[in-house]
Amino acid sequence: MALIVMAVHDTVDNGRSKYTDRTIKSLMETVDFKKHRLFISDNGSCQETQNLYQALINWWIYHRYDFDRLVIHKNGENLGTAKAVNIGLKTRYKNEYCIKIDNDVVIHNKGRASPSCSSTTLPCSMTKEK
Repeated sequence: MALIVMAVHDTVDNGRSKYTDRTIKSLMETVDFKKHRLFISDNGSCQETQNLYQALINWWIYHRYDFDRLVIHKNGENLGTAKAVNIGLKTRYKNEYCIKIDNDVVIHNKGRASPSCSSTTLPCSMTKEK
């Protein structure tokens, strides 16, 4: 089981909601949330990103995933990436792997990555969006 933690700070000015949208959609397509958890630490993002969270919640309900596997923590202000991620990491269960993912990463294929794998043998690939 893994905890996936993502810090988000999308504003109208930085236009990063489109990247967050792609990241969330790729997680929805590739991660088995019956086994893994998602913690989004939001640093005061714009309404467009709030709408993405609502779509994620609706998708979560549709798939009947347990809500103890999804946290959208609203910090209310920009705490910075490190502090926002640390809030999520503090919720880690004993023996749970942690994955810190940026909100401009897209996961391209389903797969299982074990801690002993090298980056060249992982069955999934991730790219930073530009």
